[in-house]
Amino acid sequence: MFSRYTDYDFEGFGLSNSAIKTWIKIVSFFDSICYTLIRYQFVLIAIAFLTNLFHIFILLQKSMRSNSVNVLMIGIAASDLFVMGYLVFQHPLELLASINEW
Repeated sequence: MFSRYTDYDFEGFGLSNSAIKTWIKIVSFFDSICYTLIRYQFVLIAIAFLTNLFHIFILLQKSMRSNSVNVLMIGIAASDLFVMGYLVFQHPLELLASINEW
């Protein structure tokens, strides 16, 4: 497995060589997971967007709006929708390119 990280990246932490090697393995593992998830980012965003729309639809019922916790949940779901919209339009060409690679 190719690692983008070297001993130099962890030089200023005062770690031993074995600890640095361990951290390089850990960071490389999470880096590979993130790289894999980027390929499925559009699908995950679409699922989250639809789920948030469903939550907002339920929470906007008249009986649900009277509780302060539900009003807070409406705000959280709305801000999550804005974040999803931002992520979709942030790099649309990259997302389309990743879909074409499938």
